[in-house]
This record gives sequence, C-alpha cells and structure tokens, in this order.
Amino acid sequence: MANFDLLGAAEPLMKRYYNDGRVYSMAYKNRPLLGMIPKKTGVVGGSPFGNARGGYQVALTTDEIAGESARFGSAVTARDGTSHIVWDMNRVKRYATSTIDGETVDAMTGVGAFMEATRPLMTSGINQISNSLSLMLYGDATGVRGQVASKGTGATANVLTLTAASSYLARGLGLKRTIVSSTDTGGSAAPDGESTGTKITGISINPGGQATVTVASATNISAGDYIFLLGDYTTSSDVANVCFDGLGSWGPAPAGVGAGDSFKGVNRSVWKEKLLMLHQTIPVQSTAGDGSFVRNIREALAVQTANEGSPDAIFVSPERWAQIESDLANNARYNMEMATDGKTGFKTISFASAGVNVYADPW
Repeated sequence: MANFDLLGAAEPLMKRYYNDGRVYSMAYKNRPLLGMIPKKTGVVGGSPFGNARGGYQVALTTDEIAGESARFGSAVTARDGTSHIVWDMNRVKRYATSTIDGETVDAMTGVGAFMEATRPLMTSGINQISNSLSLMLYGDATGVRGQVASKGTGATANVLTLTAASSYLARGLGLKRTIVSSTDTGGSAAPDGESTGTKITGISINPGGQATVTVASATNISAGDYIFLLGDYTTSSDVANVCFDGLGSWGPAPAGVGAGDSFKGVNRSVWKEKLLMLHQTIPVQSTAGDGSFVRNIREALAVQTANEGSPDAIFVSPERWAQIESDLANNARYNMEMATDGKTGFKTISFASAGVNVYADPW
C-alpha cells in the first residue's frame, strides 16, 4: 500500500460517480431558486474579459432614446442617445473540506473502500455549499447568517435568539460550524473578540417563530451582533468578494433607496418600480382564510406588468406556499417545473391568468 497512489486511482471513479447530473441533482434538491435560475457555465478566467478574478461582462441600456414625436422636427430637436453601462460579473469561490484519519486510510484495501469512506463527506460538502449558494441568492452580499436579538442567562447563557427577520438565515448555519460575530455587516468593524470563532452546538428553527442558536461560548457575543461563518467576514478590502450579490442587493425594499442611489453605477431611485428588480411588498393577510394574500399577490403582479415587467415566478417560504394553497382551495392549479439540469423538478402552484408559477423555497 505504501507505493499505491490511492487518490490517483480513485479520481477517475469519483469523476464518474460525481458527474454533472448527480451533482446538479444533489445541489438543486429543495432549493428551487438555485435550480431554476439560468447558469453561465462557460465563464473562464480573466484576461479575455478584462477581469483578473474571472467573470464576464454584461452591457445594459439604462434608459431609452428621447427623440420620438409626431413631428419629425420635434423628434430631431429632442433627440438623445441611450445610456449604457457595462457590469463586470465576478466569480466568487467557495470551499468545503473534511478529513479522513490515517488509520482509516491504512486500513483501506482498495479504491472501493476509499470511495465508500469519502462518499458521505463529499455529499455533505456539496450539501453545505449548496445551502450557502441558496442563502446568498436571497442575500445582500454581506454573508450574514443571522442577527442576535437576545442571549440567555445562567444555564442558557450560550443560547442566542435571532431576530424574527433573520431567523430563516439559521438554516444556513448548520451544526458544528464555527461562527464569528460583528457589530456591522460591511467589514468596517473587527469581530467582537471572536477572531478564532465559536462552535455551534445546537439550533432550533420553528416556522413562524424566532430561531435559537446554541454556541460553545457566547462570552464575546452581544445583542445586535451579526453572525457569520468563520472566513465569511473580513475587514479587508476583499470584503466584497466573499459572497455574490443576491436579491437583497438587486431588489431591496424601495423605502430604503433614496436619491442618488448607485448600484453598480445605476441610480435606481429615478424609477424604483422598474429598476429595483420590480420589487413589490406583499402584505400578509391579517385574517386567516380571507384570501387577501392571494389578492395582494395578483395586485403586485399587475404593478410589475404596468412597469414593463414580465414576471414568471414567485418564490415564497413553505409556510406562505401553504397559505396560497389554502386560499385558492379547489382553484389551485399545480405544475411540475424543471430545473436548468432538465432532471430535477419542483412542484408549483400556477397563477394561470398571469402566467406565473409559485415555488416553495425554504431559503
């Protein structure tokens, strides 16, 4: 065994076992937005795109020509070109690692034993990275995994209760992982004395309630702190390269976007309904079964369509999906939509009149 290249012998088998179809299926399961969003798979490193980090460029038109009129002279007088901007879309790396102890390796009798030992580790790594990607798709590029609302005392001193608004983010923490906390999300403050981090030892997530996270030590964590995985928070200039921009960046709440807003060079405040990724706030019904949630969704779709949008999908939490299903009752129409791999399917409720499918996404 000393002269046998076990890893080299296993590599072809691992590539065959973890082929594209298998990896996509593992990554997309229970992650509809990750599965449905179009992929750019042909991007390679830097120089052809003028981007050393690897990526590609997207040219956008941010407004239309001004020279239009019933009179030719007026159209000529008012003429003006379109405004353009080029976005550099960067690649963001993500790693997952684990170990196999030496005694286990020495006891392996061949490639088959190596495959059996590594398969659960590989599966777990793909699962963890897929969770992070799903979380980032809805995030704001900060990498935040929750915000502490309060911490326990006495016997529960290491129990952290997350804010209601961030409780769903606890799904992206997972057990045993190391976290750090900071008073801000923008990389301007150092971690709160947790430079080496603390381990997560317990999580409780209840739909509709606030999540709690138990850690090995909460001595340096305070109410109001933001939680990050170790390595996802940095005070260096590289802070913007830790996570990619998700829907929290592309379509934040309109109320928080003021004059002079600039996202990748585009001032979205001049036409919020269109330039904020057609963001609409949909009130939750106050009386169960009154149908107001579905009605509010229809009205939001109408606003988007009026502002030149063509919505085709709505992603909601499983609880909201169940609410829509109950409101529509016998009028609910179900579809099975395929992910970009052409194999993984997601059950949807169809708003037939608007041509929109609703997906239940826990992220």
